[in-house]
Order: sequence, then C-alpha cells, then structure tokens
Amino acid sequence: MFLNRDDETKPTKIILFTSETKEFYYELRYVALEGLFKCHSCLKLKKHVGAKLYKKKNGEEYLMHLENEHVCEPKKYDALNFEKPKTVPKSMFELYQSAKGVANKRMVIFTSEMKDLIYEYSLTGNLYCCLECTKLKKYVTAKLMGENEDKYLELSKTEHVCKPKKYNPKNFKK
Repeated sequence: MFLNRDDETKPTKIILFTSETKEFYYELRYVALEGLFKCHSCLKLKKHVGAKLYKKKNGEEYLMHLENEHVCEPKKYDALNFEKPKTVPKSMFELYQSAKGVANKRMVIFTSEMKDLIYEYSLTGNLYCCLECTKLKKYVTAKLMGENEDKYLELSKTEHVCKPKKYNPKNFKK
C-alpha cells in the first residue's frame, strides 16, 4: 500500500504487510538518493533493509526485496491510522494577530456555518494548537496548507477535550 505518493511535500512510503491477513506491517520510506525504499525502524537499529520498486512491461509494479532481513518488530496494522486527515476549507477558519501584533499567530476554527462557536488556536512552530485543549494536556493541532485562496487546514486525529466557545470578532485583530 502506497502513502503520500501524489504529495510532493511528504516522502513516499510503502506499507508492506507480513501476511495476507494484513495484521502486521513494515513501513518503508523512499530514499531518493539511493532509489530505494528502506525500513525506517531497521535503520534506527543500524541495519539497512529495503526494497526496490520495478515495473513490468504491462505497467504493473512490484517490489524486489534486497538481501537483509528485518531486525525490527512489525507494527500492528490499524486502518484508522492511515485515513486521510480531516480538512477544513478557508471559509471555516480565520487567521488573526497575536497579542503582540504578530500576523497569523492566532486562528479560530468555526464549528458550523453559523460561525457562532469556535475553537481558538495559537501557532507553535508550524502547527496551530488548540489553546483550551493544551491547558488540559491534550494536543489538538491543525496545519495550514495551500496558498492564497486555496488555503485549507489539515486537522490532527486527536479529538477536542475542551468545549467550543462563543465567537466575538471584537476579541480578535486581523
């Protein structure tokens, strides 16, 4: 199973199942310099385990396993971990200044089209974190993607533990 194959911002990965039952898997990441997919967990254990992707004349792709065997333990497969992240369109969030006047440091995400309730986020590194959830030691994040009018958010799989609050635009500066 391929992951991130059509996303140039993320490395391509292959999920390699250990059996037909798809209960356990190894994750191989593409290493462009070598033209190979390598097991990241084995690399951490200083062992190079990988495979090369080939194409048959009919266009069908297959993996040719390289000589080394895995030294890592396969991971338990849970399909939920490989679902596409939830996204939020530009119309459902607003970016604002921080308290110090720095642009795009605060963000609100509306809970509905009525735009009366929000979750408030603050920028930390390259992720926005829900302020109220962070206070409760839960890290609900959103990543700003796209450019200009094509902007959208990718949400983390973590669910909010806080309650949305009433939106008052007077509390925020553009």
